[in-house]
Amino acid sequence: MSSPKRLEEITVEDLSQHRWCYFHDDDGGYDSFEWVIPDTHPKFSDNVIQLELATFRFQGGEELKGMFDGSKCFSMDLTGVWYALWYGGMTPTERNKQDLNKALDDLGLCLPVTAIATWSGQSETYNGIRYYDQAGCEVEA
Repeated sequence: MSSPKRLEEITVEDLSQHRWCYFHDDDGGYDSFEWVIPDTHPKFSDNVIQLELATFRFQGGEELKGMFDGSKCFSMDLTGVWYALWYGGMTPTERNKQDLNKALDDLGLCLPVTAIATWSGQSETYNGIRYYDQAGCEVEA
């Protein structure tokens, strides 16, 4: 596979098989906020922010896979559904928090979790979903 792929279509399997970088090509209709390309694509570059495979390590020794967006967001794949741990300027709703807690409970997992990106080595430990509050401070819920 060497064609561009939409971010929302990326799977853990995709991330396990290839390195991916964000892709922008005005002539081809590709916006870097929506598209990535694998390391088999001729325009893949190590100098572009990469979408990375990530490992999530829980205190009990359990591990899950997910992704790191190359900037600030780690997302876990819990039974085929992506759960972001960074919401940026958007405040997570009670439903967002409940859905994450239920998905973790269903798997017998609980926070905190340490997320580690495969290629960059970037890591974060999460006790909840992070976001910026109205004062612009980073908080965790």
